[in-house]
Amino acid sequence: LEASKIAGSNLSLLASNTRSASLFAASAREFSFVHYAGAAALYQGQYVLTFTTAPALSGSKETPSDVEVLPQADIVQMLAGRDLVFLSADHSLEIGEALIRQGVRNVVCYQKGVTGEAAFHLAHSFWTKLRQQLDGDYDLARDRPTTLREAIKRAFDAAKLYVSTITK
Repeated sequence: LEASKIAGSNLSLLASNTRSASLFAASAREFSFVHYAGAAALYQGQYVLTFTTAPALSGSKETPSDVEVLPQADIVQMLAGRDLVFLSADHSLEIGEALIRQGVRNVVCYQKGVTGEAAFHLAHSFWTKLRQQLDGDYDLARDRPTTLREAIKRAFDAAKLYVSTITK
């Protein structure tokens, strides 16, 4: 799990790149902006986010990956009240809608599947544009929810446009 200060700003971003559900759950509570990149799925009748450990090499053999799941109810409980949650996961709309119902101010999620390349470029462009929109003053934008929402919308629209031009 990686927490990083966004260059030129006073905000931190939690990214889910170590693929540990328990570490993600424990750390996510500390951040206003949370970005999950992975897969959402319907598992045993409930929506979940998945966390996959990298396969390990044992001698000359590769051992299979382990998959952990974080159920929607847990996700919603731990992320309620966040300013922004970006679910870079296929079919994450159900989880995103549940987050909105529980007080997350802004959610970016996918209704359908998306290629890994498109998801990467969308996320990268979105965060870059959002940082530019906020001009490093997250606290001011947070005090004005409309300003933050407008900045997120502009960043998302710009990222969608960028991805549509490079993935044709």
